Amino acid sequence: MREFTYDVQIQATQGYTFSGLHDAVKEGNLWLLSSSVPVNDQIILASKKMKEHTEPSDGLQIVFKNTTLPDSLVHRMTTDIQFVADFLAGLYGQPSCEKVSVVQSLRSKGGGYARLGGIVLGGLNAENYERSFKGYQRYFAHELAHLWWHQAPATSWHDWINEGFAEF
Repeated sequence: MREFTYDVQIQATQGYTFSGLHDAVKEGNLWLLSSSVPVNDQIILASKKMKEHTEPSDGLQIVFKNTTLPDSLVHRMTTDIQFVADFLAGLYGQPSCEKVSVVQSLRSKGGGYARLGGIVLGGLNAENYERSFKGYQRYFAHELAHLWWHQAPATSWHDWINEGFAEF
């Protein structure tokens, strides 16, 4: 599979915010999305209610993007994700990206997935975060681990290497 970098311009429909797993900037009525990191797919997010949250960090910068979660929970999740990222960095060194977008997905089927510079998390639920905290930590750790374990082709049987090390 071929990888590519991209620069995309989207003419904004009134009230919508556009983003992706990499850089997104609004200029007039255009949104400019770009990635200097080679990718094999392009993820574009559009919402009238998108919020972004970033916590200060000396390590990997986490940018949490969501539409439905309460701000207090987003702050807590971002801090928890940062803790896991710092733990992994202590074991394996810094990942090959300096910033990662963590995106809430509202899809009803499928779990999370990661790309270098971005993670999409499905099934985030404010009502059971405390009750299922350990499960969420494992979920965050698995997807974050792909920032270190991602170089085997994800579209062939070799993906077991990425998934095996992320699960470990």
